[in-house]
Amino acid sequence: MLRIVILSGFLLLSCNPKAQDSPKTDDLKVEFSLPKKLKEVSGIAMSKDKKTIWSIEDQGNKNVVYGLDLQGNQTTDVLVNNADNNDWEDITADSQGNIYIGDFGNNENDRQNLSILKLDLKMLLKKQRMSFRLQHFITKDKRNFLQKNQIGCTIVRLS
Repeated sequence: MLRIVILSGFLLLSCNPKAQDSPKTDDLKVEFSLPKKLKEVSGIAMSKDKKTIWSIEDQGNKNVVYGLDLQGNQTTDVLVNNADNNDWEDITADSQGNIYIGDFGNNENDRQNLSILKLDLKMLLKKQRMSFRLQHFITKDKRNFLQKNQIGCTIVRLS
């Protein structure tokens, strides 16, 4: 019994964050503020060369990918041709310089046109309007579109 009490006390003390030798991580440094033009940023991704931060806005905003420099200044607007911003939720990039936009917001559970747009930003130097490759998908549980209060997608991740 005494061993259990001692072991329990040791475990409780070891879980105390003040007892651990870890660096203080609760102070965040603000690098920059987003441009005021961007009212509802729903995702950001770093470019392959680490010089541009790509940003998108949420539902109801333009079908544009915004490029920011590392100081937060807007450097470019890329219009995504023939694509509506139904509910752009997130953006990510791959090692080849492509970016992917998750157009899969579904707050009302009434969308069946969930998609991921793929943009090849290596072509950006030639034009400010981009075409895209569209990948539609459905969730494993197709009832998502029929039942209310189901959990939907809000992020996209490349592995």
